[in-house]
Amino acid sequence: MDPPVSDLESIEDQKEGGPSFHCDLYDTQVVHKIAQVFLPGLATACVDNTTGDIFRSPGSVAADIRKEMIEYLTRRSETFVAEHIVLQGGSEIEASHDPFDIISDFIDDFATSKRNLFSRVSGWMLSERREDNIDDFAQEMEISGFWLTDHREGIAQTLLKNVDFKSSAHCEMKFQTEGELAEHAMNCGYRTMNCENEGCTAVFCANQMENHDSVCPFKIIPCEQNCSESIMRRDMDRHCITVCPMKLVNCPFHSVGCLSDVHQCEVQQHHLDNVSSHLMYILRSIYKEASLDDLKPRAEQIQQLSTRLSEARNARSLTNLVKEIDGKLGPLEIKPKIVTDSESDKPENTEKKALEEAEIKEKPETSNLKAVTLEQTAREAPEDKLVSKEVDAAMVKEAAKKVSEAEIADNVNEEGELKAQKLLEIGEFIKEGDNNSADDLSERTETKAPEVVVMDEAREEEDSVETKDTRTYETIRETEAPSRIVMETEKDEETMNSRARASDEAEALSKSSQAGKFISLPRDVRFTSLSTSRMRSKFVSTNYRKISIRACSQVGAAESDDPVLDRIARFQNACWRFLRPHTIRGTALGSTALVTRALIENTHLIKWSLVLKALSGLLALICGNGYIVGINQIYDIGIDKVNKPYLPIAAGDLSVQSAWLLVIFFAIAGLLVVGFNFGPFITSLYSLGLFLGTIYSVPPLRMKRFPVAAFLIIATVRGFLLNFGVYHATRAALGLPFQWSAPVAFITSFVTLFALVIAITKDLPDVEGDRKFQISTLATKLGVRNIAFLGSGLLLVNYVSAISLAFYMPQVFRGSLMIPAHVILASGLIFQTWVLEKANYTKEAISGYYRFIWNLFYAEYLLFPFL
Repeated sequence: MDPPVSDLESIEDQKEGGPSFHCDLYDTQVVHKIAQVFLPGLATACVDNTTGDIFRSPGSVAADIRKEMIEYLTRRSETFVAEHIVLQGGSEIEASHDPFDIISDFIDDFATSKRNLFSRVSGWMLSERREDNIDDFAQEMEISGFWLTDHREGIAQTLLKNVDFKSSAHCEMKFQTEGELAEHAMNCGYRTMNCENEGCTAVFCANQMENHDSVCPFKIIPCEQNCSESIMRRDMDRHCITVCPMKLVNCPFHSVGCLSDVHQCEVQQHHLDNVSSHLMYILRSIYKEASLDDLKPRAEQIQQLSTRLSEARNARSLTNLVKEIDGKLGPLEIKPKIVTDSESDKPENTEKKALEEAEIKEKPETSNLKAVTLEQTAREAPEDKLVSKEVDAAMVKEAAKKVSEAEIADNVNEEGELKAQKLLEIGEFIKEGDNNSADDLSERTETKAPEVVVMDEAREEEDSVETKDTRTYETIRETEAPSRIVMETEKDEETMNSRARASDEAEALSKSSQAGKFISLPRDVRFTSLSTSRMRSKFVSTNYRKISIRACSQVGAAESDDPVLDRIARFQNACWRFLRPHTIRGTALGSTALVTRALIENTHLIKWSLVLKALSGLLALICGNGYIVGINQIYDIGIDKVNKPYLPIAAGDLSVQSAWLLVIFFAIAGLLVVGFNFGPFITSLYSLGLFLGTIYSVPPLRMKRFPVAAFLIIATVRGFLLNFGVYHATRAALGLPFQWSAPVAFITSFVTLFALVIAITKDLPDVEGDRKFQISTLATKLGVRNIAFLGSGLLLVNYVSAISLAFYMPQVFRGSLMIPAHVILASGLIFQTWVLEKANYTKEAISGYYRFIWNLFYAEYLLFPFL
């Protein structure tokens, strides 16, 4: 058993031949510092002891834990002294000798011993919410006076005496008589003293007098800028920048060019010594085009005529005085500047010459600009030259007309001239009205077949003989005209719809030699001017492919469509559908939410340089997503033609060769971005994701054939790899080692199970194609109804777990948001499942159910940064 301190003191007193009197003075600053750590330590022990306990609160156990804490600290301090005495003859103790550090370690050990299971989990995850709860409870005890400062300082003195074996914070002197002790107390270095500076209330020991005096804010010291005044240390900065006569200020003539910095008390002397230079600055501001040689004589004249220049206190007063005298002297003679050959060769002079030469030359490109300038000049002409202005306006219009004709002649080839002629003739026909017959128009415009553009996103096309007799309708578009010319049969809308259905098979014919021939118009076709909305309603209402024959004539970009731009737009649309936008949204939302959470946990490390790295990481994730969904479409063409005919490869909008180029590009680009911006560990995780996506779709493995393997791959890539990898990369970018936090562990497990549900339910809309191609899925084996209930049940388990976590870990999660949000999402899921049951599991209802699951997935990531 460790001997108590009192026994040790009595043994020493007996060895010295009688009782001794000990000095009980301490370093008050150290005692106060130790007393201040008691409340945070007690708050930590109370919060960790009641974490997850719905029947106890930190305040209900504070009194009992305080008692246990005092006993624990006293026992540890006495044990510490005994261990030191035992080891005194041996090796030195390697621990810190600072009493404050020793007692702080005791308090941390006590708080750790009071943690329960839930608090150990939250402490391991370094939750900021736990730290906030501890700080709040400590402040609550401080305000309520639960543990008074005097009581804490008394305990601190006892502990300090036990652990301060170096006597660095208390006096260890011993005396034979009380008189000697009293005499020592008057001169002891640990006696308590008050600061003598007026206004300072600091209390410290005598040993710290010099140190305190060097930093005391109420100490009166001489001015740091060597002026004659003495002020308090805390007012020194304000004095130096406001009223100190020795502070540096700008010259009053700084605004006109004097850059001297002078002491405030020497400003007047500086002006007296530099009247001539200040006068030159003023003259240069008045006569900006004059040289120094021109200004020197005038400055000398002004100085001779006026003796008041030295009385001016600033640039404004000196400027007024100079202008007054300058008006009496008359205008300043400025010598003309001679431009040398070297100056004429400067770039600005060369540009002027080039502009003058360009104005002399007659170019078609500038003639139109000249015409506009001429028209503006005519508008600005005075009223007394009205006739001349009218003549000029007529000349301008004639010149503009010639310019327009010249541009048409220069920009179209021989074939384009025929197109332009055709458009002009059609325009004349429009102006004349509807009296001319369709036969006359057909004869006047029979030059070359218009371009046929067939657009389809829903089904495959096959050649058909019946399409040879299909009538087409030509639409001539005009950008500024309020109406359009539409070819319309005299039959009703049902006849038009039936012809539109027949034209569903016309793409093969339009790609053949028939596309190069002119498509003659039937005699029963008449022209009618319709609004855009009416024309659109006739073609869109059929729910079939729209076939438009676009006029070939192109007399300007504003009056026709560019086929190259159309092909580019169609290719962009196909690439976007190839990327499966709903998966990109999930990837982008997930990565953004995780990065945001990591930054919220470490706000002091946020830098603008991290934005570029975050964007590069998002780009890499999108590339990886594009590779996985793209290679799946390449190997699922046959299935997609039945299940998802709208996908670009299945619909024929994107060739297999182009798809291969895209997925190879995505894989290489993603690996390069990750390799250059993130470490080898993240690169290996990224490569693992690409590998799993490959074996999911590519033979001979093609793991999607096996339901369990397919589910595990999707859950791993979409759930664990994405969340773990993004959070790990974000902490590495912040310069922090990887450590799980409670919210990130929650979202990773939540989304992994959610990804498993997505993997299960994604086959619901594809049951028809899977059965046709003998693809084994849970939906084909167990049925659509059972899989829908299984997916909804797993998601409800997710939501119940989230709500339970909010109840059991209130210091980690924001229950006021987490509980109602997940209740609402779970209710929406139950309602959507009920709607699917009532709809008898039709294909449209199944698709709506699957889309709703993805919306729930997005919603969880949107909530995550705020949980």
